[in-house]
Amino acid sequence: MDMISTAPDVRTIAPYYGFASAKKANKPILLTGGPTTRESFAQCSSPALVVISIRLASVNAIGDSARVVFHNIAPFLPHKVAFVDLPWDFGDPRAEEAYDTNLQDLVQRLKTGDLKSFRTFSIFLTDHSDPERGDLHISSNEQGAARVSAVLDRLFPPELTQFFGREGRSTLTMLVCGAVVTVNESYTDLKAFANKGYFAWIMAFGQANLQPCLTNPLLQAASLSWFINNRRWMRCLTIFRASAPIPIFLCCERMNQLSVFFLNLPHYNKRSEFYFSAYASNLNLNLSAEAPVLCNVSLFLPAAKMTFFVGASGFGKSL
Repeated sequence: MDMISTAPDVRTIAPYYGFASAKKANKPILLTGGPTTRESFAQCSSPALVVISIRLASVNAIGDSARVVFHNIAPFLPHKVAFVDLPWDFGDPRAEEAYDTNLQDLVQRLKTGDLKSFRTFSIFLTDHSDPERGDLHISSNEQGAARVSAVLDRLFPPELTQFFGREGRSTLTMLVCGAVVTVNESYTDLKAFANKGYFAWIMAFGQANLQPCLTNPLLQAASLSWFINNRRWMRCLTIFRASAPIPIFLCCERMNQLSVFFLNLPHYNKRSEFYFSAYASNLNLNLSAEAPVLCNVSLFLPAAKMTFFVGASGFGKSL
């Protein structure tokens, strides 16, 4: 089954009472908060957003990254954000039929139902990948796998994808182990899917054994930057930390690839820095090879501009 919930109105703050441990502890202190406003933020957008979790049925729904992002972004979009859970298992005929039924229900809701005004999507695909071939698992018992192109076409039929590209802000995050991008054949399939123009960008991770809990802080910050503040998601990099390097691959319709490496360095003069670098999408990458560092930005300088290089021509852009 899928589920939908909307964020409550959080603008009204009720009075609260606080009690002190001093001499006048018998007299409570009244704490009154005024209503918050959207003007509190530098810039705030309010799209009608659907967060969709498309997860292999064996993946535990508790702690699902899609839910984490939904609950993080919901207070910014009262009554304008929905969550849909679409578990799937193509190794079980009944589970496969259930996915198709839930998918058709979602399509009808987008056409004529309660989601007909929702045209921006944040989709999270959670699955496992074969470490050697890069294929995606298609069953919960790990007894079957298929090419990335075949699985994506099965999960995203035309009756669903017709809604994705209308606003040009929808995104897809691949929460899959790194072989999906480090194996050339799988990465080629992913690039071809990105070129269909359904999503503004597709994010995937190059970590061999991906732990979604390591990426949740980044995904929360990226969703706020992209959907709420109308900024490129890379703007959030100045506040994100990881305990180990996490390569991030960004695919978009223009097919520039951004490979980001996060690294917490030992504290030196109380400054912590991260490094990131970018490569053209037509290069055959080997993550074990030495990666050139193009620039570094101090985490304590959030106003600093970050420059990254895309394409073979070597031009730079500032965020």
